[in-house]
Amino acid sequence: MQTEIIYLLYRDRLGELTPNEMKVLDSILACNEEAVVFKKHLAEIPDQSIRDFMENLDKKDLDTSWNEILVIAQDGKLLTRSKLKKKLQLTIGVIAASFLLFIGSLTFIHYHTNDSYKHLSSLAGGPQFTLADGTAYSLEDSRALDALKKKHSLNFSNKSMLLENGNSSGPIEGLNTIEVPITEDYKIVLPDGSKVWLNSESKMRFPFAFGDKREIFLDEGEAYFEVSHNGDKPFIVHTPRGKINVLGTSFNVNLYAIHKEVTSLITGKIAVNAISGETKVLLPGWESSVFSDQIRTAENFDQVSTLGWMSGVTYFKEASIYEIAKAMKRWYNVDLTIDDDSSFLDVKLRGKLFKEAPVQQFINDMNETKVVTFYWINTSLHCKVGEYAQY
Repeated sequence: MQTEIIYLLYRDRLGELTPNEMKVLDSILACNEEAVVFKKHLAEIPDQSIRDFMENLDKKDLDTSWNEILVIAQDGKLLTRSKLKKKLQLTIGVIAASFLLFIGSLTFIHYHTNDSYKHLSSLAGGPQFTLADGTAYSLEDSRALDALKKKHSLNFSNKSMLLENGNSSGPIEGLNTIEVPITEDYKIVLPDGSKVWLNSESKMRFPFAFGDKREIFLDEGEAYFEVSHNGDKPFIVHTPRGKINVLGTSFNVNLYAIHKEVTSLITGKIAVNAISGETKVLLPGWESSVFSDQIRTAENFDQVSTLGWMSGVTYFKEASIYEIAKAMKRWYNVDLTIDDDSSFLDVKLRGKLFKEAPVQQFINDMNETKVVTFYWINTSLHCKVGEYAQY
């Protein structure tokens, strides 16, 4: 983790941080003076010297990087290693030792959770984009984004990708894959202008350009679609449980539950097709559940709860502890140990999980219900039925 933090500071110096990375760095600088000192001295080093250094990171140890940098700018002149060492001899020692303390301070600030690991693990890769030819890119790597922009005329902004139909200079046949890891979300504007928002732990395959058909594949997770109308080319979403035929509409598809697909229609009209061949047409406000290849429909689903994830809120209504555990893993990268599974068989829970709030806030809210008790054993989160549980 120490290496990842220093790497983050170097990339900040080069102006290569994403908005999410900037938030993480801001929290680092707010709670550790030595990190501020590190950042201040990095500002004195010429850009090219840092870029040359970064290009050879596989041959260097970032933890001792201050001893490896050969030059620094001072009054327009370059200093040798010996002069640099003399100038910074105290700072180097303080910084090297301080990062161990800094890691501890992060743990304290995030209420003894592994939230710091959550953010840093997302920085290490973020959403992954794999072309049809197998070439893989991290969508949080600025150099990868530049390469994709040049070759495939893709545009990127804050956690989003825009595809321009027919403007790719590379192969457009085949399906490209985007995988969104835990704690992340991502938006894609498809070649026809249709928009897709992907929740954490989601995987989708799609082409660079649509031909006679508009087809994409949602393999895992959850997505919200706003489909551009084209009466001559229906939009088709393939899922592990069947497919959804669309003309022009907005709807949500949830695949998180094992062997279950929930499709919720907001506007327009869609046909849900199960693998068994059964088909159900949904109207606005209707929801379908495909389970064991059978389709069940219900009217008047709660749109606020269903679409809450898009604004950073997960709502639990009559939820099992297992549903809550999965949601905490997706958004916080926290593993929940459930004490005595059998005691939770009939327990149903209600609450709200806010993605941008500390996990401890959610824990405190749940403990106030007296139905369950969340507690820490060192850095491991546990849950048991509360002393006053009512079920």
